[in-house]
Amino acid sequence: MLVSMRTAAKEKHEKGQRPLITYPAEYQIHIQGRLDIGWSDRLAGMSITTRGGKNLPPLTTLQGQLIDQSALLGVLNTLHDLGFAVLHVDYLSKGYQPGER
Repeated sequence: MLVSMRTAAKEKHEKGQRPLITYPAEYQIHIQGRLDIGWSDRLAGMSITTRGGKNLPPLTTLQGQLIDQSALLGVLNTLHDLGFAVLHVDYLSKGYQPGER
């Protein structure tokens, strides 16, 4: 099935449509609030770190490798459903070249 998804993404790209990210990539997601580390399994195994003190609101950072763009959207949708404000998402993978897997 993964091969057929990659083929579909390639066909969309060739037709001038925006391509999907169909390869693993490292992401860092920053949200407002405190997220318990028990949610890691539900959030594709991403590591969860929360910072903030007495006078600062809690900010949580999730970091990890996701298998493709669909997995990223699944994590973001779960965070939204839980009521968290997503502050920003960082793409951390460097040096990816088309055709690499």
